[in-house]
Amino acid sequence: NISIRYKITLLVMVVCTLTLVAGFTVALKNDINLLKKDFEELTAARAELIGEYSISPLSFHDKKGCLEILKKSSLSLDFHSAELYDERGNLFAKIGTPEEKIPSHVQLTIDTAVYIENTSEMRFSHVILHDKHHFGYLILHTSTNKLDAEIKRDIKVLVVSALVIIFLGVILSLYAQRAVTDPIFKLTRYINAVAEDSNVSKTI
Repeated sequence: NISIRYKITLLVMVVCTLTLVAGFTVALKNDINLLKKDFEELTAARAELIGEYSISPLSFHDKKGCLEILKKSSLSLDFHSAELYDERGNLFAKIGTPEEKIPSHVQLTIDTAVYIENTSEMRFSHVILHDKHHFGYLILHTSTNKLDAEIKRDIKVLVVSALVIIFLGVILSLYAQRAVTDPIFKLTRYINAVAEDSNVSKTI
């Protein structure tokens, strides 16, 4: 028993809502991927810097020197724990990581970023190279709290924007449907009037 006027309004609302949800979902996914990419690139730059500083102590098997580099770097480069391995993949130095979470041996071929499930942590693994010579491996454990906060902020912005647009769409559709349905109703009334008294001279 819903009038055609409200059926048109409902149809417009449903189509607009589905379109907005699809569009905002794609935009949000792309934005999250971009934020993660920027975060990974920043972490990769930090890992590369630490790796370059570690080349000399790794070459001379200076564990104390590597440990000092890790400690100083953790103060300025925003990571909470790290492990440094020699060219054979054996653990050489570490800071902040519990013993039970440290692999005794690693073997990497490329830099990799892994987001640990159910935690706010990313593990970044870096291969230390210089002039095509392999010196070792570096694994950084960094918090994703800032990244998570940025993602949540973007979600809130997109959700609020979508709700505002949907609200405006409802208001506009209520006005727009009158422009569509009023002429139809006028024509219907005219046809009914003509049918009643057979007077085709009536004006709409």
